[in-house]
Amino acid sequence: MPSAVIPGDEEYKDMLDQVTEMVEKYSPTHNILIAGDMNASIYRSRPRDIIFQDFITEHSLKMCNTQKDTS
Repeated sequence: MPSAVIPGDEEYKDMLDQVTEMVEKYSPTHNILIAGDMNASIYRSRPRDIIFQDFITEHSLKMCNTQKDTS
């Protein structure tokens, strides 16, 4: 995912759109696991974090039980 710089927010949204396409395509027939450094946090409320949190909500994604706050 693009790094946490303001000019990268549009690129970040584009990357999430690409992930959305994969989720929508494969979720009817497969279990989806998204892993990696998303360059956003579920614990903060910076603009990119809100974009990521909205993505999680929109797709009814759940966090792994081992997720830790590393803000």
